[in-house]
Amino acid sequence: MVMPGIPQGRDIGEAGAKSVTLVSVADDGSVDLAERHLAMAQFERLPVECSQLSDWHDLVEALKHTIRSARQHHAGEHLIMRPVLTGATPLAWRIGRDADVLHAEAQAVAEQIGALWIDKIEVALDTGATASPGGAVGELVRIIEQTGLRPDAPAVQDEVDRLLKHLPRELRGLLGESEEQTAAAIAEAMQQGAMEVLARLEENGG
Repeated sequence: MVMPGIPQGRDIGEAGAKSVTLVSVADDGSVDLAERHLAMAQFERLPVECSQLSDWHDLVEALKHTIRSARQHHAGEHLIMRPVLTGATPLAWRIGRDADVLHAEAQAVAEQIGALWIDKIEVALDTGATASPGGAVGELVRIIEQTGLRPDAPAVQDEVDRLLKHLPRELRGLLGESEEQTAAAIAEAMQQGAMEVLARLEENGG
């Protein structure tokens, strides 16, 4: 028995090289298995380590370098990537506020390279290891860290159910096709939303 594989990933949840298995059976009963890569496009998550970065220009250059390097190391015809910002950096608050600026920078590089698209910028920074702001914003950060963001909270589930019911049928898979995928998508959206709100509060002085 062999897992046949899939010829084409459908979204970032199916990142990595995809292939099918060609099985040949000879007259003498011997079996030969051959992996064949057929995908027109490949999805990839690309970690961008930010721990040593404290300057915005350096962050942008690290992002661009990651994108260029990924394109060089993936032979597929088309590459769809999601840069994932990781580590602990004093730039965390600005990243939360200006993630759209980073997305624009990444898209500009992708357009220059060609056959390359940016799915989104994913922020997965270790905010607990960076210096928290003071005052009311700092207290709010501590509350979030202590209580956590729970995608399974009844209030959250009610909002998600209401949203999905109002979406056209063809768009109801945006949050995933299973309970686990939906929970992960909600958790990511909640984390990024919290970071953006906190960043804007900090920018305005709490």
